[in-house]
Amino acid sequence: MNGVELLSERHIVGMIVMLAESDRRESDFLVLSNSYYIIRDKVTLLMDAGIIEPFEVERSRGRWYRLTPKGIETAKHLRICCDLIDDGN
Repeated sequence: MNGVELLSERHIVGMIVMLAESDRRESDFLVLSNSYYIIRDKVTLLMDAGIIEPFEVERSRGRWYRLTPKGIETAKHLRICCDLIDDGN
């Protein structure tokens, strides 16, 4: 899947923006979709693209994810795009 296809997927941009703010548990993404299966599919797409990676948190339930260096760079560019759109210029 190329970049345009990935970013066109529903919830993907929202997930990247959420992860740019802080590391997240998989269940945190349920604010975007109430379907665990949809979220699981999107997480897999982002991992396959090298945008996010899982990591362990001691004494915590659930799966945790963070942006990879590629994901951090992607999130920076998305933030620039969002800011341009929000400014209305």
